[in-house]
Amino acid sequence: MRWTNYLQATSAIAATVAQASTLTPPVIPLIVRNPYLSAWLGHARENPWEHWPIFWTGQEIGFSVLASVPDADTIYPLLGRPHDSLSKSGDSFNVSYPTFLGATFDASTTNLTYNIPSSSKSQEPLEVVLSFLSPITPTSTFRQSIPAAYLTVHVTGDFDLDVYLDINGLWVSGNRANAIDWSFSQSEPEKDNSDPPLKIWKAKRVVEQLFTEWGDRSEWGQLHFIGPAEANHQAGTSGILRTNFSRSGKLQNTVDTNFRGIMDEEPVFAYAYSFKLNSTSNSTSAESGKTYASALFTIAHIQNPVIQFASARGLTAMRPLWASYYPEADDLLEYHYKDFQTAFNLASNYSDQHAIDALQSGSKDYKDILALSARQVLGAASFAGTPDDHVIFFKEISSDGNMNTIDVIYPAFPFFLYTNPRWLE
Repeated sequence: MRWTNYLQATSAIAATVAQASTLTPPVIPLIVRNPYLSAWLGHARENPWEHWPIFWTGQEIGFSVLASVPDADTIYPLLGRPHDSLSKSGDSFNVSYPTFLGATFDASTTNLTYNIPSSSKSQEPLEVVLSFLSPITPTSTFRQSIPAAYLTVHVTGDFDLDVYLDINGLWVSGNRANAIDWSFSQSEPEKDNSDPPLKIWKAKRVVEQLFTEWGDRSEWGQLHFIGPAEANHQAGTSGILRTNFSRSGKLQNTVDTNFRGIMDEEPVFAYAYSFKLNSTSNSTSAESGKTYASALFTIAHIQNPVIQFASARGLTAMRPLWASYYPEADDLLEYHYKDFQTAFNLASNYSDQHAIDALQSGSKDYKDILALSARQVLGAASFAGTPDDHVIFFKEISSDGNMNTIDVIYPAFPFFLYTNPRWLE
């Protein structure tokens, strides 16, 4: 089976998970892998387009999703406030709002589900699901150590849709004035391999500061934003890119090389993906008879070294655990992208058993609280060392950001004892 069809079949399953949660917490995890790759949906009881996503400290970060219905010349914000960049009148498109059907979650996944109306009264609305997977994989410490997470966009319905995603430099620095640089590349397909190439954005501070924080944000490390080859891409000023997409449903496949401050004519790194739901390459749901398609994106924050450790031999710059398996970050992240099926299956197995055990111990609300807690615990952890001698460093991501304090390690013990006791060794 070709990779694209394989991904669609897998993603169709992924879109159905996380449906059993009933709790409505004020904050929900989106991309949560370690203390520095940590994006949350704040104000989660409101519509996702009313506020920007946040870092765990509450600081806003640039992470936006727009949807465009070509036949209706209408733009719908799905995540963040990118519509603030769009003109309110006098343009060739209209800004409207989808129907938000709510958020559901399990231990590894958060799904945000929307209905987008058709321009024709005879057609039913499209269903769009933004599915965020930060997989918890206790049977694979290597996978758990990868500082990357998945975002799959699922679309089901009978008319075409264009989707736009962008992120900004606040993923690599807490100081909005810091200068960043960025690059774009496309992976080379291997011989005798039918998998399509990937598109890759990279962004970092121009002058990184090793082992330094600003407001609990790391001031070293590189952001990677990866998408499928079929997507358009563009880097440039946020308002310009969002407006151009709203007019045409596309991006220009160009890169603005005027490196500058994070909020100086705010540079963003964007993809646009067109869902042609009448294409024969898409799947059809046996239950609804509607056309289904999906697109997979990943976000990673690469640091090497990850931490300075006061070991018996003195101060030591610790390498990340994943570097023992893939010395080059590009190779690691290509593996991670194509490992979605396995990572999803492992995470689903854990989430399913986690839910069963929680229900046996308490109520549905208790199950949901434990599901939310799982990503919060591992969102505080960084894996370093080697496969034979790995070390987990634990950062307090609920208050002062201290490292490896007993008042945080002790309450996390039950989670680790349940999930993988070997991580405590």
